[in-house]
Amino acid sequence: MASPRISIRSFAQNGGLLRCGLRSSLAICSILRGPVLSRVSHTINFRRSSTAGFTLLEILIVIGLFAIIGTFAMFIDMGSLFGNSFRGEERTIVTLLQNARADAMDNVGQAPHGLAIYPADNPDAYVLFAQSAYATDPLSHRVVEEAYDIEISGAPVEIVFEQLSGNSNFEGTITLTDPNRGITSEITINHEGAISW
Repeated sequence: MASPRISIRSFAQNGGLLRCGLRSSLAICSILRGPVLSRVSHTINFRRSSTAGFTLLEILIVIGLFAIIGTFAMFIDMGSLFGNSFRGEERTIVTLLQNARADAMDNVGQAPHGLAIYPADNPDAYVLFAQSAYATDPLSHRVVEEAYDIEISGAPVEIVFEQLSGNSNFEGTITLTDPNRGITSEITINHEGAISW
């Protein structure tokens, strides 16, 4: 059986395997080791190095995109944090007003109950008290510290609810303002002590 004949040019162009063993003639091996083999090995090395990793430009673009996305996420998160804190402070004030009214209607301690907003002896707190007027008697006080700095306008220092009826000594609107974001919220109390917000 005769071996098939293949030319060196077609062998190199078709990407054939280069074998220079004992059965190959020395002439073919020396020809393939010349410029054809060096060109093939150079092409292989060039392809490997171009797909081996990321370029510096690609890495910088990705880092830049992450920085931009992180900046937007930080601003969005800070806005929602301030908004949640302001709403939480509003809910705290409403809950304290409702607790004072409920204690007065339940005749707890057989006395009216009220809420002092930023009294002189606790300027950063809300104080629930069980008397007809706020006094500096700490035995009957429940102090709740302010968690988020807000501005309160339209409210007296003391809001008192009468025992059994729950009627309020204050009728009007309390305006809460968030100084960080400039948003406002209103809490309304009528003469009968109903609280709406």
